[in-house]
Amino acid sequence: MPTTKLHQTFKNLLISLLPAPPPLKIRVEPIETFAIDLKQMVVKAPKYWRKMKHLPELLTHEIKHGSNDGLPYTWNQALRYEAYVMAHSRKPLEVVKWVLNAVYDAVVDLRVQMAGLDAKGMCEEWLQKFPVTKRNEGTIYHLLQIIYKDLFGISLPPSDFERQVKRKREYYWLMDLIRKMAEEGGTIERVSNAALIMLRLARVTKPPSLDVSFSRSSKEVQAEAVEAGLNAGLRGSTLAEFAGVPEEELEKTIQEVADEKVKTALWENILGFKDLFAGRTSTSIRERISRKWRPYSRKVLPESVVKNPDDPRKWREPELKEVLQVEQAGEKGGFSKVILLIDHSGSTMDPYKNQTVLEYIKSAAYGLIAYAKKRKIPLVTVAFSGYAEILANEKNTYVEHGKQIFKLRPAGATNLYRACQILKRVHPEQSLIALITDGLVNPEDIQHLLDYTKANKVVIAVTDSSRQGVKTVQTASEKADLFLICPDELGRVLVKYLDKTYAPLEGKEQAQISKDSSNLKETSFSLKI
Repeated sequence: MPTTKLHQTFKNLLISLLPAPPPLKIRVEPIETFAIDLKQMVVKAPKYWRKMKHLPELLTHEIKHGSNDGLPYTWNQALRYEAYVMAHSRKPLEVVKWVLNAVYDAVVDLRVQMAGLDAKGMCEEWLQKFPVTKRNEGTIYHLLQIIYKDLFGISLPPSDFERQVKRKREYYWLMDLIRKMAEEGGTIERVSNAALIMLRLARVTKPPSLDVSFSRSSKEVQAEAVEAGLNAGLRGSTLAEFAGVPEEELEKTIQEVADEKVKTALWENILGFKDLFAGRTSTSIRERISRKWRPYSRKVLPESVVKNPDDPRKWREPELKEVLQVEQAGEKGGFSKVILLIDHSGSTMDPYKNQTVLEYIKSAAYGLIAYAKKRKIPLVTVAFSGYAEILANEKNTYVEHGKQIFKLRPAGATNLYRACQILKRVHPEQSLIALITDGLVNPEDIQHLLDYTKANKVVIAVTDSSRQGVKTVQTASEKADLFLICPDELGRVLVKYLDKTYAPLEGKEQAQISKDSSNLKETSFSLKI
């Protein structure tokens, strides 16, 4: 068959490349360039594929776009990158896709080289097919070729644009980011910073080739886009464009997505936490930890086996550890109500690992809603940023509380004091008051919250995204029970007991990126690496 060589080459690459690629398929289409559809999991080859001398390299390039050591890896993750860059650059979705594609290409081509293939030859052959002309000189496509010149030594005539770019320190930050992502993986911080630097260094025009795509027509993609857009702070026509829905249908779509997402989240949390709250008494909370695997045990943590498949001595098994003993309250025991204080200030837009901080806060909130639902305890939800408001009054309508939290966007300052004032209006007594925050609050406001510990149980859950935030929350350790919100090795959100002696690692401070990258000055521009 005419395409036998193509399919055999592709099959051999899927077998030989490490880490193992996902189960991709390949087909030939009348398109301008090699491409990958991340939703259909299909690599597409143009009809001229037979003419390309570096076919294995070009196919590996596309495979790496969909592999966990490349970028963007999945369409879900691509949505997060797009939402975050849209929010900070204020560029339309089409432009954001163009610049992100350049970031993805630079990283995966380094991965092609790391796989022992001829990345230089591939890039030079591609440059011959899509040369830098006067029309696209000074564009992001031209910048990408300059990057390849430094990475692989491709032949590219010198230009005024190249000399201009290499006089700017941002270019060298960009090169460091690309190398770091190729070696260690991409995160929202790294990918978005690379994209924002490119937007500063070069003109934006449609590139000759755009190879990463997925359709926004399905309900599944639209739902994920709505969630990613809300967590990045998108709204109005920008969010509608991002989600792929007409603006007049946006609010209806948000309501539908919120309903489905929250019901799923609460069900998963009930399943996931059913053992954590099953202590010796109804008011004992236990945390899932791990210990060394015992050969006779029938339980083993899959991630420990994946890491050390040939060494059972390093396998781990789950164990429950009691971390919170709640005093009996009320005649029948338990809490009279659960009051959630949800931080959605502007700093919660900051990325941490591969989510925004607000995503971690929402996940922790769903866990506490599931706890209240399991015990049929009335719930009050208060949200605060520069101001504070009651999102949902004291009711047992748990899904409605979750939907209101789902729709929160990051915005404004952090005014916990206002939330504490609202607490007076809901008359907390024998209640569980839970503050969920990134910790970047006024320390004096924490003390106002602790005033309620005389008649209530106060719990503070802080994201592991800021050293200063964790330290601020730790000042409340004498009167409140503290928990840490963080991802596990598989990217799942965990809420675990925060020890008084816990010290976050250096380098977790979240540097601020201006929301308008055109106003950034060299003296103030900083990177999250």
